[in-house]
Amino acid sequence: LIAIVPPAASRATGRTADLNASSTGLATLLGPATRLTCQAMPTAAEHLNDPQLLETEWDLAPLVDGDPENGVQRQLEEASERSGAFAQAYAGRLDGLTPSELVTAMRELGALSELIGKAGSYASLRFATDTADPTRGAMLQLVQERATEIETKLLFFELEWAALADARAEELLS
Repeated sequence: LIAIVPPAASRATGRTADLNASSTGLATLLGPATRLTCQAMPTAAEHLNDPQLLETEWDLAPLVDGDPENGVQRQLEEASERSGAFAQAYAGRLDGLTPSELVTAMRELGALSELIGKAGSYASLRFATDTADPTRGAMLQLVQERATEIETKLLFFELEWAALADARAEELLS
């Protein structure tokens, strides 16, 4: 016997979805007399009426070093300045780097990625909690634009790495 009841009807009537193991092909695993019962899950509307859930809030401040008001802007400014310095230091030089200089460059790229990532995570998670708030949307848009600007400054590194001869890449990685 298979009786599928839509979730809303299941809650209203108290009915559940019943599955007989033999009719579902699970008899060899569970035994032919096994009965499976599926309870209906709460709907989104029910979650939106849950006062405890509505009071729940993420603490996003650690993503912006405890400074929700200015942290995103500060992180983006720092990443922009550091990416400019990175480009000045390494553009056109990848082939001539020593292995230790490559390690330094890669660590700086990692730090820049973390700065941009934290600012982006803060903005997107904050926006996700209230997509109707225009200031949250504007912050997310700002982060996306600035991240693109910064990533454009750093694109040379990936292009130079891709153009590097395999033997030279192996030498740098050893």
